[in-house]
Amino acid sequence: MAVSSKPMPALGAITTLLATANALLSWGNSPGYALTVAAVPCFLAGMAVTKLGNMPINAKIMKWIPSAPPQDWASWRDRWWRYH
Repeated sequence: MAVSSKPMPALGAITTLLATANALLSWGNSPGYALTVAAVPCFLAGMAVTKLGNMPINAKIMKWIPSAPPQDWASWRDRWWRYH
């Protein structure tokens, strides 16, 4: 089964850009300003964890043969869950 992960980085980048624009446009004038400013690094951290953690594991798993997974498949699953 092929799974496309191409939309996710774009959606993450758009979300981060929109949150940054929202913070700049509401500079101190909105009750949610501080939360929006705090959200931007959270979005960036989430993108980094996904790019450096989950996506490499996903790429490796996509090469497995479903009827014959490697013997250490559970360790890969556990590692993926740590990043997730």
